[in-house]
Amino acid sequence: MKEAIVIDLDGFMTDVTLVADEVTGVFPIYAIAEPNEEGQAVEPVLVGYRIAIRPPEGLYKLKFDLDSETWGEGLTQEELDAIQNTLQPETQDQKIVRLESELAETNDKLANTEISNLDTMDALFDVYITVLDIQATMAGGEPS
Repeated sequence: MKEAIVIDLDGFMTDVTLVADEVTGVFPIYAIAEPNEEGQAVEPVLVGYRIAIRPPEGLYKLKFDLDSETWGEGLTQEELDAIQNTLQPETQDQKIVRLESELAETNDKLANTEISNLDTMDALFDVYITVLDIQATMAGGEPS
């Protein structure tokens, strides 16, 4: 058994079915219509085709050309461009490079924060000494 693709009248895939391995080609699919009001049989209606021709790899939306009996791409160029321009999953190497870069940025920020903290501590110490000097002067003592 192998897969056969069911298409609508426009050539687009609608379903998949199984056929015998030796079956190949294009086969019409008819729907049996209800008898008309007089009870007379009505001609069957063509609703699609069963295609026992393997489609090529890499197509996003299968479309079968009944004239040439070949598979092709059913998406427009704009639709294909939109798919191809979407973000691709990040590879492991790309992830490593990104994480190394983020780590370097974080380390730089941390170093800058430590320097800023030391500057703040120096300024705070200077204020503390000034406050002590003011207190000593107010108490009648010598500034430090």
